[in-house]
Amino acid sequence: MYLPIGCAVRDHPAVIGFHTSHDVELDTQPLWDLPWALSCEYTTFDSDQSCVHLRIPIETDELHLSVNDGGTIVSIAETG
Repeated sequence: MYLPIGCAVRDHPAVIGFHTSHDVELDTQPLWDLPWALSCEYTTFDSDQSCVHLRIPIETDELHLSVNDGGTIVSIAETG
């Protein structure tokens, strides 16, 4: 089964922590209310497609995750 990358990382501690720091409780948000979880607008791919990059915006801040082709998060960065 294939899932949008946002669905796959939704429960990662970095994603939960980023939302918590912005007073957003992920456990009360259905996936369809999280645009980054379902829309390809927030994802980009490396040229060789070995890594997908997800941008999660909240207000003026963003969480950036890179996920390798094995499904492992290989980098996490916050901006804003």
